[in-house]
Amino acid sequence: MNHIDAEKLVTIWEDRRAVQNLMGIFSGHYLLKKEKNIVAEMFSGRADISLGINTGYYEGREAVEGYYEAIHQKNLLTTKLIMSKYPEEFKDKTPEEAYGCGLLNYKPLDTPVVEIAGDGKTARGIWTCRNSYSDLTTGGPVTFYEWGWVAADFVREETGWKIWHLLILNDVHVQAGLEYYEADKPYPPVPGFEDMAEFRMPEPNVKVTLRESYSPNRPRTPAPEVPKPYETFDPACSYGRKEA
Repeated sequence: MNHIDAEKLVTIWEDRRAVQNLMGIFSGHYLLKKEKNIVAEMFSGRADISLGINTGYYEGREAVEGYYEAIHQKNLLTTKLIMSKYPEEFKDKTPEEAYGCGLLNYKPLDTPVVEIAGDGKTARGIWTCRNSYSDLTTGGPVTFYEWGWVAADFVREETGWKIWHLLILNDVHVQAGLEYYEADKPYPPVPGFEDMAEFRMPEPNVKVTLRESYSPNRPRTPAPEVPKPYETFDPACSYGRKEA
């Protein structure tokens, strides 16, 4: 192996590490209730960024920013209601200090497969995700499980690697204590949490079924495509929306 080959291998290793570190920080932002920072800190500055979930794509910067802003607004509402419900526990805390109280969202990413393009300008990666999170409902805090995949196209920018197209697809989304295929069973309303009934996340601006949640009657559904070695970005192999 000559010096040039060794140098290229080191560059590929460094790029893979940078991409995996980026996604580790992405996971941590959910856990630490820093979702409001995700787009500004981790997504590309391009206008054509996207986020795909089971029910469609948030396509374009405004839509992706709107999704994470909605999570931030939900955090604010949850903090307000919990502080009002338990004033003694929060008498020495400001809303800023208590931000995110009562919520847990852990998105551990594992079994990574990351490929850096031969031209070094883009990358692709996929991870499995076995998430558990708590949500404040009108019936109080409720725990849910989500199991699925996180996949992304990345682009190299002046400040480093950034997310370009992101997919968060769940095979399983289930309330704790229920079978995988059962519908949620809401708890009886708890006084003080009524305002949670009014909160809604924005709908994807491109509505399309990207993945159906597990059910006994669901047809065989392959996992998202695992990245393969590639030379340069090809829209046909993107984790963003494919052109019709």
